[in-house]
Amino acid sequence: MDVGCYCVNLGRTLFGAEPDEVQAFATWSAGGVDEQIVASMCFAENRYVQFDCALTLARRETYQVVGTDGAIDVPVAFLPGMSNAQIHIRDAQGARVETIAGVDEYQLMVEHFADCVRGRATPRYPAAEATANMRTIAALYRSARNDGRPEPVVDA
Repeated sequence: MDVGCYCVNLGRTLFGAEPDEVQAFATWSAGGVDEQIVASMCFAENRYVQFDCALTLARRETYQVVGTDGAIDVPVAFLPGMSNAQIHIRDAQGARVETIAGVDEYQLMVEHFADCVRGRATPRYPAAEATANMRTIAALYRSARNDGRPEPVVDA
C-alpha cells in the first residue's frame, strides 16, 4: 500500500492501460502489513511489469523500462527531492543522459490542490485514476494472500 503503489501506477501509466492479471508473493508482519512483495502485472499484447518493494530492505527508488529498441533507467525515481533527476537512455542513437531540474514536489502538489479548490485549475488526475490503481493493488494482495495464485484485475 505504501511503496508498491508507485510501481503499480508507473506500470499502468507507461502502458496507458490496466493489467489483465497480476501475481504477487509477499512476506507479512505479525500485524498483517506487507513488508516485502515481488509482483508481476500482465497487460494485453504480451506486455509485462515486474517489481519488488519492501519496507524492511535498504531503500531503493529506481526503475528500468526495457523495450525492443532501447532502455531507460531512472536511478532516483520516486522522490528525487530538490536535486536534479537524471534519466539514462540507451537506444539506436547511443547512450545519453537527460536531466530534469529538481523541484519541491510537495509544494507543487499543495499549490495545484489549492488552485483546484479555488476553481482555477482542474485536477491533473481524476478520482478514477486512484480507483484503478487500488483495483490493481487489491488483485495483487489477493494473489499474495493465496500463495501467489494469479488473479484477474476486475472492476469492483
